[in-house]
Amino acid sequence: MIAVAFELLAGRYHATGWDHHVNEGTVEWPPSPWRLLRAMLSAALREALPADRVRALLLRFAGLPHYHLPRAAASHLRHYMPLADDKTTKVFDAFYAFERPAELVVTWPEVHLDAPERELLAAILAAIPYLGRAESWSHARLCDPPSTSDVIARPAADEPSEHRARLLAPRPADEYRAWRDGYLAALDPKQRKRLPLPTDVWEALHQDTDALFKDGWSRPPGARWVDYTFDVDPLSSRRTAHRPATLATPAPDIARFVLDSAVHLRVEKTLWVAEKLRAALLSKLGNLAPGDAPSLIGHGDDAAPLTGHRHAYFLPEADARGFIDHVTVYAPGGFDPAAVRALQSLRELHGLGSHPTYPTLVALGQRDRLERLPALFGRSDTWETLTPFIPPRCPKLRRGELRDTPEQQLRWLCREVLGEEPLTVEMFSPEEARRRGLHHFRNARRRGAPVPGGAAAHGARFRFTAPIAGPIALGYGAHFGLGVFRPVVDKNF
Repeated sequence: MIAVAFELLAGRYHATGWDHHVNEGTVEWPPSPWRLLRAMLSAALREALPADRVRALLLRFAGLPHYHLPRAAASHLRHYMPLADDKTTKVFDAFYAFERPAELVVTWPEVHLDAPERELLAAILAAIPYLGRAESWSHARLCDPPSTSDVIARPAADEPSEHRARLLAPRPADEYRAWRDGYLAALDPKQRKRLPLPTDVWEALHQDTDALFKDGWSRPPGARWVDYTFDVDPLSSRRTAHRPATLATPAPDIARFVLDSAVHLRVEKTLWVAEKLRAALLSKLGNLAPGDAPSLIGHGDDAAPLTGHRHAYFLPEADARGFIDHVTVYAPGGFDPAAVRALQSLRELHGLGSHPTYPTLVALGQRDRLERLPALFGRSDTWETLTPFIPPRCPKLRRGELRDTPEQQLRWLCREVLGEEPLTVEMFSPEEARRRGLHHFRNARRRGAPVPGGAAAHGARFRFTAPIAGPIALGYGAHFGLGVFRPVVDKNF
């Protein structure tokens, strides 16, 4: 027996069956034997593996496999794709979703391979980037046959079953030759020239799908329909299938988005971008129980604001030209499952300009386990202003003494937020702050507390007794990208 495991890396499986249209909302599940062989063939051709050896190997897999399946949940997305003349067409994208890590295991009970054949098969499997449509990223490998499984699918016998699927599979070689001879005998000579038939299943696997449709084939020559039965219902509820296995303690605390738009905003609009991103995430939360998504909302079970700055920081980042192209969302207290679902479902941002912005989630995990983190998450004993620091209080003159100066508030905030007061604080002069363009930044939130009266954009550089890890964001609007400091590597400033 040979067993092959396909790890479904994205937790989704997109595939349209041969006899269905992409907009019908159906998903071919499990992947048909024909699809599996075509995926193996495509990988072998891409890797330029010896054709004779590949042919001999793949024809061994022309039998009917068994499937060991993870529980799935049916879901879909709806897109309006652009056409000519500024028109759009609606696309109904159906897929199956899984609780990650999700693994599909396919076994061929009658196939036995020697060491060179197993080595060749392993090379083919390693070259398969996806299974089904290109969105269904997968990692394939040889494995041991599983002893148990959530769902098992087998070729249907005579016994009735309420859980069935019709899958496309290769014809046995003898059956295909008999079918081909009979088909050709029924054609006149002109038709035989117009509709050449592959000589065997190996050639049939090479046929171009568009050409087959154009010639009017209802299924590929060399293929047949086979009924499969499931021992239990392969579909479970959406809530069960989407319960992320990675949300056990500790929860992810960093999410990183790439922003794509026809027009990117300047870094001076940091506060605006951060506010819009948070508002878009809150719109994805839906009906919540008390205490859900505190990392995004900023309130606990009792509707009181959270303390200790454990809720999310939205930190836009600019490229070398000064245009915002990334946003990192960091929640020191971690994201709960409702927040994770919102982060994963965000697709568009509107209201940032005349063009929509499309955020793509490229990282979600724990800061201690992510290999690539923004520079703001580095360690240093010296930090300096990146976006303007807005003191949350107004300076006051008491008994001839000026209190709550920007420097005093900066020291106080370091004690409150970081738990450590800096050794030295050097405030930027007004000329230095203007040279760095701090006065150009938008510093008034559309919602929430107003800017403290008379507040100005300040910059500073401070040093601790020992290196500390970022990010560091202090003052008014700190959770929306203001008051962000960056680590200084070269101390000879």
